[in-house]
Amino acid sequence: MLQRFRGVIYVAVFAGLTLAAMALLVVPAVDTGFTQPFTHALVVICAGVMNLFGAGVVANGVVLSFARGSGAVLVSSGCNAVEVCILFAAAVAPFPAPVAARAAGVLVGVAAIQGLNLLRIISLLLLSRFAQGAFDFFHLFVWDAFIMLDGIVLFLAWNRWQSRRWPQPSLRPAAETGTQT
Repeated sequence: MLQRFRGVIYVAVFAGLTLAAMALLVVPAVDTGFTQPFTHALVVICAGVMNLFGAGVVANGVVLSFARGSGAVLVSSGCNAVEVCILFAAAVAPFPAPVAARAAGVLVGVAAIQGLNLLRIISLLLLSRFAQGAFDFFHLFVWDAFIMLDGIVLFLAWNRWQSRRWPQPSLRPAAETGTQT
């Protein structure tokens, strides 16, 4: 009987996990203990990557800026891609696959999302210095949509890979499939 409602159960678990994790983000202890340090770490990593190429970038809290000249970005909580990672993890977690496969999917997916987010932050810093007129468009429209699309594409790819590895039985009655039970 539950097999018949597995899609509804999946959506309900996905929604519950998403709401619970998003609700945690507004808890002050989670914000100060996780979100702010995580966002600061992203800024430090971006500065490190850019300085490997001689960019002369400094990280000051959640602000990434060029040491000389103009150009800076403030990386706020909404710009750290944590929400997209939550949606991705909440989509993978209830999927009917072995726990190890789901855990690996979450780890690889979150790493890919955060890797793209590092590119996003770096590109926005460069835009803030060299193409200020395009900054708002890329910040508000292009990159927000692209990060979310990244999460969706990663989930669909992971879903397809897992569906091939762990196929689920058909829900159609045996008479429709031409098989006998």
